[in-house]
Amino acid sequence: NTWHYAHFEAPDLPDEIRLELDLLSSAPTGTQLFWDLGEGFEEANSAMATLASHGGLQTARFRLPTEGIRALRFDPRHNGGDIVVRGIRVVDWGNRTHAVLPLDSLLPQQHIEEISAGPDTLLITTTPGEDDPITRFRPEAVEAINAAIDGRLARFAH
Repeated sequence: NTWHYAHFEAPDLPDEIRLELDLLSSAPTGTQLFWDLGEGFEEANSAMATLASHGGLQTARFRLPTEGIRALRFDPRHNGGDIVVRGIRVVDWGNRTHAVLPLDSLLPQQHIEEISAGPDTLLITTTPGEDDPITRFRPEAVEAINAAIDGRLARFAH
């Protein structure tokens, strides 16, 4: 039986890198992540995730580009309400974690009434009556994400 093991070839795994956010939502909604590759934020450089109508913890998964990201924007809701962030991390196709970001990586930009950080949560409250709330990732968080992407891709370049 050693012949089978001696001729084993590892499968060709995709270079996929994802940003995952563990979220609790006060109502069903959509979320969207935008990345700026040097041309500003565009719909073509974004990914969406839908949060279901249950009150449990859900993970929004966004596939990231493999080239350098200049800035990241997270639109937490497509409608009004609260959203609680419980975790932010960068993972690969095999669900291996390459970076864990602090919850205070998100900053309010537009139509955010309040962002308040607790020890294990970040509460984002949108402005009532507004339907396009926007947060931005701190530059240090974007640097950590780029480092995770670069490190992941470097391992598979050989």
